[in-house]
Amino acid sequence: MFKRFHGVGLIAPDHPVVREGIRELVAGNVPVRTMVTDIPNVPRVGYVGIDNRASGRLAGHLLGRFLYPGPHKVALIAGSLGYRGHEEREMGFRHILAEVFPKLEVVELRENFDDFRRAYEQTNSVLDEHPDLGGIYNIGAGNRGIASALEERSCARDFPREYSLALNDATVSFQLMGLHLYRTSTGLVLRAGDQYFQGPDGELDDVLNRPFLTEQMSKFVRTAPEVRPPSPDDLLPPIGSQEVWAAGVTYERSREGRREEARESGAAVFYTRVYEAERPELFFKAAGWRAVGPGGAIRIRQDAVWNVPEPELAVIINSQAEIVGYTVGNDVSSRDIEGENPLYLPQAKVYDGSCALGPAIYLTPEPLDLDSEVRLTIERGAGEVAFAGQVALSRIKRSFADLAECLFAELTFPVGAFLLTGTGIVPPNHFTLQPGDVVRIAIDPIGELVNRVAQEEPRPKHP
Repeated sequence: MFKRFHGVGLIAPDHPVVREGIRELVAGNVPVRTMVTDIPNVPRVGYVGIDNRASGRLAGHLLGRFLYPGPHKVALIAGSLGYRGHEEREMGFRHILAEVFPKLEVVELRENFDDFRRAYEQTNSVLDEHPDLGGIYNIGAGNRGIASALEERSCARDFPREYSLALNDATVSFQLMGLHLYRTSTGLVLRAGDQYFQGPDGELDDVLNRPFLTEQMSKFVRTAPEVRPPSPDDLLPPIGSQEVWAAGVTYERSREGRREEARESGAAVFYTRVYEAERPELFFKAAGWRAVGPGGAIRIRQDAVWNVPEPELAVIINSQAEIVGYTVGNDVSSRDIEGENPLYLPQAKVYDGSCALGPAIYLTPEPLDLDSEVRLTIERGAGEVAFAGQVALSRIKRSFADLAECLFAELTFPVGAFLLTGTGIVPPNHFTLQPGDVVRIAIDPIGELVNRVAQEEPRPKHP
């Protein structure tokens, strides 16, 4: 019989009968390879599949972050613990909960034998016995039955909306949507898709330093009341008492622009060196209270003649040096002052109205897509475009994580920090901002930051 086969790929439970069958196949010169779930200590060629223990740890990590801080009850539903893969997933799940999320308690372990009808029945039974259940980890198949039971109860309002479901099957993914967090004159507002919700109470400083921020805000909006979208006049800079820092010369175009402005002073070589160096250029930009919000007026120095916006992605870093969000930033700069002497950089960069942030903080569980573009448009007069440019985030030389690590290497930030990551858009040398110009900086999916250059009288000189 074995001569009919060149080899066997096997998905089967770890059972003495199966083990004996593998030995018989191999004795008949038919190679056997286990797939999806392994059967060790038999003469199979090898195993093809995922690390099931790691898969269980990942599911536990995702569910734990979503249900943090607890306490919560969770249930496990396996296809069959006769499959070593399902047993390993259970072990990985339990271990990560014990290590990282001790307030999550596994109260049930059931088998549905990969039958969606049985999965449906088991889910209803678990929910009847534990109406305060916080989450379910489905180790095997049967997603359709579990989801149907949860959906029915959700529609019937028989259980809280914060129930969560971690599904291991590739047909259903655990996803957290990106959220926009606005700071307004009436408090914090969250946007999920096209819907707006009342944000959490408390100061932005505290919110940005909550553990597992995106997961917690995703959970929060499930029960938060809907509100009207904030009006432009209500929007404030999306920053608390954090400091704003900036990285320089992180794009090739920025290096070339700095070399052009510093050619006469002989300082151009320093910009070439810092672009290639292991250590980045980092400098203080503004205290949080100095930041200009969306719709606010930015300024140009009255003692400068060559002023430009620098459109940049700003990363929001919590007190533990973790990047928790992103926003749009404008590092307004006086190129003639910095070009005259690099030691004048603080005067070229740090002054009233030189830092703008907004319109919101974008929270996402995944790193921002580097294919996203930073787009700059400067309008003058009756809406005429005086300059426009764009650059992909992928053109940056340094990673956001590396920049954050360097900033926090020898500095502590009790409430975190905002870090402008550099610009890759430099207007031509003949261009300078003028009072009344409208500066638009857009980065998808964060949004667009719009500011007008202030029209103002000359400041009185100090005696």
